Amino acid sequence: MEGSITFESGEVLKRHWLGTRKTVTEKLHTNSSANAGRLDLLELWWDTQRKNLVRYDPNILILHHLEGGKCDSNFAWGTVFYSKAREEYKSRASVYPEIRATTFDLTLMNQLVLAATGQLVIAANPNSLIPGHLIVYPQEKRADLNFEDISDMCSLAAKYTDLTFIHNMEHAAASVLDWGHFQAYPWSFPLVRETGVTIYETNDFNLTRLPEDYPSFVLMVETEKNELMAAWLFGMLRSLAAGCEASRGKRIPCNIIWYGTRSWLIPRSLSQTTFAATYIGALEMGGLFCLPSADNLRQYLPETLKLEVHKASLANDPSLLQWCERTALSLGRRIS
Repeated sequence: MEGSITFESGEVLKRHWLGTRKTVTEKLHTNSSANAGRLDLLELWWDTQRKNLVRYDPNILILHHLEGGKCDSNFAWGTVFYSKAREEYKSRASVYPEIRATTFDLTLMNQLVLAATGQLVIAANPNSLIPGHLIVYPQEKRADLNFEDISDMCSLAAKYTDLTFIHNMEHAAASVLDWGHFQAYPWSFPLVRETGVTIYETNDFNLTRLPEDYPSFVLMVETEKNELMAAWLFGMLRSLAAGCEASRGKRIPCNIIWYGTRSWLIPRSLSQTTFAATYIGALEMGGLFCLPSADNLRQYLPETLKLEVHKASLANDPSLLQWCERTALSLGRRIS
């Protein structure tokens, strides 16, 4: 991961996205019709942002980590983003416990809604890191996601293949704790380019583990059958929530990433640092990093990041890691 670092402004980034992105025209089913309306969620985000309802820093800086000294259209592992607006939001959310305890501002969120699918609402993220940053949440408030939430997200990810969807939770970088939710970014993460080692495979279902040289322990499922993916993910969430002997019965937090017909589950260490629990979420586990503060730059150099992600995962906890693999394999066999 050695290489050089370059900077890019938000305006240049905006032109890049508008000029090179594929139009998001996948079908979003808001009713039972197979010909439901096509929505360009990125354009809808811009419409909302022009109403001054979205906190967004157009002067976002990007520190590109150039693998092998080469730069292409994909962000390399270790790319860092800095947004002044994001810094202000994260500072408020981490410093004031009463803010972390609050839920969504529904008056504001109702003005940011772009669409709905199944039980999920799709809205512009009020604290967007970049253009097209979305938040997706159940219509009914609940701290823990249910099976229908996971199933709807699997279907949404399979339709909107230009977006990467994520889920953070308590002790895995979530800011809002009492309303389980998802986020979406209009790019792919470096993690999606990793080839996994097969654990279990059938004609319809493929369970793999990312290679050991990836900084964190990650399980990946690939299937075109959304019901299989949802069943496996929800089963893993329940198992992690219940804990095990290796975790001394404690709940094991995790992050989830969706991209097309693939999903990645990333269990978190019970001995991770407070910094990791607060700032290292699915985005970071996937290889992209949002600088909490301009003062934190030294902590966000590539090798430091690699070590922080490694410690935040189960990579250093062989007993929990083995339990997760056994549980994942058992669930895979059961559902497929």
